[in-house]
Amino acid sequence: MKIFLISVCTAAQLTAYGLIIFVSVRAGITALLISYAALALVIARLWKEAKKEKKEEPWNDYRNY
Repeated sequence: MKIFLISVCTAAQLTAYGLIIFVSVRAGITALLISYAALALVIARLWKEAKKEKKEEPWNDYRNY
């Protein structure tokens, strides 16, 4: 799921740059802002997942036999 979301964000950014170059600057900038917002959501999701894994870590610590 994470790889899919990151690839969608990348494709959206490439499309936005194409819009800026070939079609309209305003439409391209709008698409670019949307892709950056989606990328921020992906990063927030990854950060939340890493925080959850770190929270679970002390319960599975078997170093103290």
